[in-house]
Amino acid sequence: MARPPLKIHELRITKKAKGAYVNYLGKKHYLGTWDDKKDEPSANAVERFEQLKAHWRADPDGGVAPRAKGMLLVELWAKWLSSSESPRTSPEVVKRAHRYLFGKGEERGPHTITLVEAFDGKMLQAWQAFLCNLCDGEKLRLSRDSVSRCVRLLRGCFDWGLIQGLVKHEQVHQLSIVPPPQSGTVRENTKRKAVPRQLVDAVLPFLSPPLRATVELMWLTCARPSEMLGLKAGDVLRSGKMMTPGGVVLDLDELRVWTAIKEEHKTDDTDFERVLFFGPKAQAILEPLLVGRTAVDFVFRPADGRAYSTAAKAAKRTPTGKGSRKPVKGTKGKRQPSECYTYGKLATAVKRACKRATIRPWTPYQLRHTAFRLVQAEFGRDAARVFGGHKVGGATENYAGSDLKTAARVALAMG
Repeated sequence: MARPPLKIHELRITKKAKGAYVNYLGKKHYLGTWDDKKDEPSANAVERFEQLKAHWRADPDGGVAPRAKGMLLVELWAKWLSSSESPRTSPEVVKRAHRYLFGKGEERGPHTITLVEAFDGKMLQAWQAFLCNLCDGEKLRLSRDSVSRCVRLLRGCFDWGLIQGLVKHEQVHQLSIVPPPQSGTVRENTKRKAVPRQLVDAVLPFLSPPLRATVELMWLTCARPSEMLGLKAGDVLRSGKMMTPGGVVLDLDELRVWTAIKEEHKTDDTDFERVLFFGPKAQAILEPLLVGRTAVDFVFRPADGRAYSTAAKAAKRTPTGKGSRKPVKGTKGKRQPSECYTYGKLATAVKRACKRATIRPWTPYQLRHTAFRLVQAEFGRDAARVFGGHKVGGATENYAGSDLKTAARVALAMG
């Protein structure tokens, strides 16, 4: 005989870590944050609890989908992501915003059942505050930049919905005027500083060969982490004449450099292109990584890093097999590596390597910052602008042939 559903008035909000939850018919539903100072659920959690109780009264058999007519916010989000106007940003940022909006797995987010027509400026402001208050222990988890990216994604979703006739203009206007977090309510972004070469050299022995090559090439090319990690073998041109999307023709044999054109990058649009140049030292690092790769294969693959790690562990075992670790028994049941590295994996690997080298930690983005400073000091501002893939004054412009040739000469001198 089936157990009778729990009565609404018997439901209780419970605390787990920093969050407030409620159990209903064997499922745990996330309500919001827990106010540690008052030792009670936050106002957001209480409001969410009342919303769920209203839905459960209408559907006591366990459903939590609202009976009211209208589209759910999660449905609008899914339609936007599957459209041709989906956001051109890192998939990691989209996944993060999705998790903070709608939850993950059985854990529900603050807007799992929110209707599109009910979402207004007040709700966005409350969700922004929720992001600002996310903590890992006593440390705020998200920076101002991360919070802003999540908020921009949600606004972009509603902008698309307005064009499609799924959202009212008044809602979009309300979301657009929600102010950013006040100073002191969110973890501020730290200003990037240059990283000395000796700190980079200290970390390299503790990185796997693919990530070691990534760090070296970022130093030599002034590339962003995403530009380097997303590099495919077919992107690299080694010889002959090539034409950029802007119509500039470069003779690679005459310039003695290799190039890679990144058509999708941070400042991507229809009139702007990012050209990476590889000098002799960069070519020596890159050439072994291109052997056996097809045009669609990523240059830096986690599978290569895993193979290196497995071989290193096997070399440490004693001949009798009584080492500190058990012998590897194949890949069955083991999570397979992804096609390419992400920035998060690179940053984590560098952080761990800094700890093993007993030096102060630095981030991969500091490599680009340092390389840009070095080029600017030796070759001037204009050369550094083109070599680093910057725009002038925020306005879109094509690089002239002389500009790209200057960048090629910088790459040749940098190595």
